[in-house]
Amino acid sequence: MSVNLTYFTSWAYDLSSGSYQLGPIVVINDGTVTVDGVAITDVMSVGPMASWSISFGNPSSAVLAFTFSSTFNAMTFIGSYWLGNIAPQGFNLFGFATQPSAPLSTWNGTYYCYETSGGSSQQLGNLVIDSPNVTFNGVPILNPIYTGLSSNGNDTNELAWFTSDGNADNVAISFFVSTSQSSDGVQLFNGNIWPDGSSRPEGAPSSVDNFFGTTQSAENAAVIEAAANMAQAGAQTAVNMAEIAAEDYAAPGADENDNGGDGAADDAEDDAADDAVDDAADDAGEEAGADLAEAGGA
Repeated sequence: MSVNLTYFTSWAYDLSSGSYQLGPIVVINDGTVTVDGVAITDVMSVGPMASWSISFGNPSSAVLAFTFSSTFNAMTFIGSYWLGNIAPQGFNLFGFATQPSAPLSTWNGTYYCYETSGGSSQQLGNLVIDSPNVTFNGVPILNPIYTGLSSNGNDTNELAWFTSDGNADNVAISFFVSTSQSSDGVQLFNGNIWPDGSSRPEGAPSSVDNFFGTTQSAENAAVIEAAANMAQAGAQTAVNMAEIAAEDYAAPGADENDNGGDGAADDAEDDAADDAVDDAADDAGEEAGADLAEAGGA
């Protein structure tokens, strides 16, 4: 099966902070790679491996090992992804070329949108979903991506769009339905919004979302505040303990070499290649995916 697909990703669960974030959307198409809409240059592909480096002007470095997952009947990957000069210790990113079972039309409605910064929120207008059409602040969104993961009856759904397609902002959000007594049945989203030329604000498992929305009337301030709190909590509980997969399957191969300091990319690629040969990538991807969906979330 070809690796030329769109991959929903998740960061490994951050044990130190007890938080979780969705990772970047990775799109591979005939040898070209984009990460959150940004084209990657000088991608190196060797068999089931793909890697790139900030040394060639990219905003990130990565080493990814691809395999077909029988659990999800789809291509998956496990890998290392970093924004600075030092590679992470072991794998920190899981990718799934899957789709949620719920169609985008499930989330049809008008969402009152807010951006959070420094503990305060400001209204950013409305997001209207009328599948297959998406409109933000009255402007149609070009080439929106709807992806996610479905397993064991639970979904994680993600909608994203990028300035590289001609949109005014970069946005990546996930959806869920409120179960609070004060807003039962209200549809919510949480995620990130960021300008052209910048990286997604999360960038790491311990970061915090800065964008949320609710179908609840904007006139009900108490419900809006509760929705914001629930949206943030939803981000942290949407996926559970992907770190277990990294520890059980990825760490043995990753510990064989030093991934820090000089030669970080080479060490990480060697580790990933070893695990790919041993089918560790397959096991880790399936285990992480099962944990990801089992935790509930959207």
